[in-house]
Amino acid sequence: MNNNNNNSFNKTNSSIRWKLPFLNNNICSISSCHGIPLFVIKATAIASLGGVLFGYDTGIIEGALSQVSTEFSLSMEEQEWCVGILYLGGGFGAAVGGILCDSLGRKR
Repeated sequence: MNNNNNNSFNKTNSSIRWKLPFLNNNICSISSCHGIPLFVIKATAIASLGGVLFGYDTGIIEGALSQVSTEFSLSMEEQEWCVGILYLGGGFGAAVGGILCDSLGRKR
């Protein structure tokens, strides 16, 4: 294996660093790329995942709402209440679920 300076990546100070040709051989590491801290990258990824999950959840509720509204003959206002209560229940479950798991869990 050749050990020349044209490697696509090299390991320096326990951080993997790449030489990217389209960035004029500037070095971009996993921990920071062009001055963007790793925390900002992680926060952005988590926020975007939350948006994707919210959109998926909205689609699931819309699909179930049409069947529930025909089964129970719900008006538009009752459908709005149904969707609102589902979101409130989900938020309450997320807030209380961790506390219940800690208190009733196997390891105390």
